[in-house]
Amino acid sequence: MKSFRAQEATDEQSTRLGVVRETFSRWLNQPDWGRGNEKSPTETVDYSVLQRALSAEVDLYCQQMAKVLAEQVDESVTAGMNTFFAEFASCLTELQTRLRESLALRQQNESVVRLMQQQLQQTVMTHGWIYTDAQLLRDDIQTLFTAERY
Repeated sequence: MKSFRAQEATDEQSTRLGVVRETFSRWLNQPDWGRGNEKSPTETVDYSVLQRALSAEVDLYCQQMAKVLAEQVDESVTAGMNTFFAEFASCLTELQTRLRESLALRQQNESVVRLMQQQLQQTVMTHGWIYTDAQLLRDDIQTLFTAERY
């Protein structure tokens, strides 16, 4: 890519100018005559070419930056997501284990409660029988005491 070009005199033109200058400097007895008037090469800048080249370079740079950023961000985000979901899965597994343990404990407690209810019902029935027997026994004792007094 070349965005500027030098416009210089051809070799033939520069040689001719050098000969003319030397001739005049000898005639005038001035060895430096004409040296300050030399044309320096000029450069022409084509702004449209320069703009296209610069735009292409900027586009390439932006594409490279986007690629690098995407790779770096993808890597870090993927690593972060993997870590997060691994920890999340671990938490869910632990929660599932605790819920199963809680369910098993609840079922065990329910069976213990049922057993205790059955025992309580049996105790209530036994209490009823004992109470009835105690009343009958008291009545029998009163009958005996009453019969002995007469």
